Amino acid sequence: MRPSPLRAALLGAALALPAAVAPAASAQAPEPVDTAAVRILRAEGMGARSQVMETLWWITEANGPRLTGSAGLDRAVAWATRHL
Repeated sequence: MRPSPLRAALLGAALALPAAVAPAASAQAPEPVDTAAVRILRAEGMGARSQVMETLWWITEANGPRLTGSAGLDRAVAWATRHL
């Protein structure tokens, strides 16, 4: 039994697509990294002034479950509106 022309065309296209895309994807140069900015952001996030862990605690633990229409959702929205 011979495959239909449409099926043969789709199969051919499916097999040719990875071969056509692979060279284009590998030809891109890596994006340069601004190491000075990374250093500044890391120092800010890990330093004494960082509020990351406290904010994370408030978002994940303090307000409890946030089901739609629940009191926990109302508390979380109010907290986020005040602090973020």
